[in-house]
Amino acid sequence: MYILSEEQEDVLRDMVSNKHTIIHGCGGSGKSLVVKQFYEKEKENRVIKTTAMTGTAACLIGGQTIHSLIYPAKKGFKGAMRTLRKIDTVIVDEVSMMNTEMFEEIHKVFCDSKENWGCLWGGVQIILVGDPYQLPPVKGAIFKESEIYKTYESEFHIHTLTRNFRSDTDLTYYLNRMRISNSEAHRSIKELKNETEKRRISLPKGFRRTLITAFNSDVDSYNNRKLDALPGETHVFRTFERGGSRVRRGENEELKLKIGAQVILIANLDVEQGLCNGSRGVVVGFSGPGVVVEFVNVGIRLINQTMVYKGDDMEKGVFQIPLKLAWALTVHKCQGMTIDFAAVDLRKSFGPGFVYTALSRVKNIENMIIIGDLDPNYNFSQYSI
Repeated sequence: MYILSEEQEDVLRDMVSNKHTIIHGCGGSGKSLVVKQFYEKEKENRVIKTTAMTGTAACLIGGQTIHSLIYPAKKGFKGAMRTLRKIDTVIVDEVSMMNTEMFEEIHKVFCDSKENWGCLWGGVQIILVGDPYQLPPVKGAIFKESEIYKTYESEFHIHTLTRNFRSDTDLTYYLNRMRISNSEAHRSIKELKNETEKRRISLPKGFRRTLITAFNSDVDSYNNRKLDALPGETHVFRTFERGGSRVRRGENEELKLKIGAQVILIANLDVEQGLCNGSRGVVVGFSGPGVVVEFVNVGIRLINQTMVYKGDDMEKGVFQIPLKLAWALTVHKCQGMTIDFAAVDLRKSFGPGFVYTALSRVKNIENMIIIGDLDPNYNFSQYSI
């Protein structure tokens, strides 16, 4: 095991003592390390479930999405309720994206499954991990605004990890400065842009930078232009319905692909094997009704149609090839990912967490370019969890 800092030791002590714990801090502050050490130390003593708010983040920590843990029990499946009944500790990563509705839904499902309505989440220990400067919930207020959270707020032990374990010469130096104040954040952005221009590298043959931008309409337009520029036959895959479910008009009704298309997986097919929402790849062929994709981390896989929207029961659903063109991605789609080569477009930045999340998708300055200038009135809005 690694030697923990004094801050990390304090966190671990609270976690081992079965206290509700919130851990936040910037990238490189060791959040994942202390959670991993807690798991290794306590896995023989208690039932621990490691989860995250997104499939990508769940894949990175070797867990599952919190939705996949809770949803079957919410629908009343007895096996799923028995699973929840046995759990002692739940870890949730990327918690800045959890809204009040989700927090209260988890509370209700755990209380019902454990038949314990007098404790938060039915008495299970809660460990919430995340960076409050990342994206807030897509809809609704952050979970700490929940009346249930406020009722039990005094039971949480909140830790902020402040030590940076990475060199101050890398991207983390600039990201950390963005956390100080709005004015310092804007100065840091300008300096970082200049630094990326000085240190820009040539990409390996066949690689393209992923454009990270704000709006789905811009992403779709960019991806379609790139697809049209590829040679070869276009293969069209249409969504179909079963059991009375309905496709949402204008969304995912058909998918057009060619060999060489950059794609992203939009479903959790096998999180343990790395086939999760957010996995990046390139189309290398077609086989019957499926698509052959070479993924960055798991190699070549055949992707067939799968249920992407569930109906009221398992006999109803909407099926499609769970892929999306990925020459460009929105910031919301790529939260939790580490992107090899990125081009971050600041021109339409909006909302708290947007810029910080976009810029933190790469590991180092050399692998990123910044397009455009940030609106001087942009507010980084320091969220706190």
